[in-house]
Amino acid sequence: MAVVRDSEVLEALELSRLRKRYRVVLFTRVVATALLGAALGLPPAIALQRAAGVAPGDLMPALVVALIEEPAKVLGVVWVLFRPGVRLRMDGVIYGAAAGMGFAAFETALYSLARINSVGVLLGVLWLRALLAPFSHGTWTAIVCATIWSERFAGWRRGGPRILAALGVVVLLHTFWDWRPLPLPWNFVWLVAVAGTSVVALRLVLRHANAASAVPCALRSAAKYPPNLRTLRNSAAK
Repeated sequence: MAVVRDSEVLEALELSRLRKRYRVVLFTRVVATALLGAALGLPPAIALQRAAGVAPGDLMPALVVALIEEPAKVLGVVWVLFRPGVRLRMDGVIYGAAAGMGFAAFETALYSLARINSVGVLLGVLWLRALLAPFSHGTWTAIVCATIWSERFAGWRRGGPRILAALGVVVLLHTFWDWRPLPLPWNFVWLVAVAGTSVVALRLVLRHANAASAVPCALRSAAKYPPNLRTLRNSAAK
């Protein structure tokens, strides 16, 4: 019968405890980021839009709204930027998507309150925004934050232009999203086209994120079961 040393058992228990703790910390950070994305991003966006006097549907007002809302959503992610264990571009995708979806959820709630007297319109707004929200705010903020994550230690001269380029892309996508160049029902086709373009842009970001995190993931996989823990697993299997 194989003998398992006490130190190996303790190390295995400690590893299990740390993994459970990490899951709790990750969940807490994601929820907090979603709430902060709404709490910090939505009020200044609404205030600036009212001050600018923008009206929905036209191209220039749509551009103004995008220029206000996209940087505002990033405010909900800044707090976690230099937290321990948050170092990969994929982390930026996760937290950026959380901030964007939190912003979208509260924005949808405000849209609903404005149309609460008309149940039919209210249900239509809720259905459409719930259907398309993952392809809009969540996707756009994920693109920007993934770029910020990858360039945060590069310095402003090198990383700044890339961050601004990513922000410019999502501002353009957001502008096209709010713009209404076509009448119904072609307007829905327009939204689907913009949503598809947003997903393609995020896919490109994810591809780079996977490539950037391939080596760290391989190292983590190799270190997942250190020699003494592998011995423990083999001993337990006998």
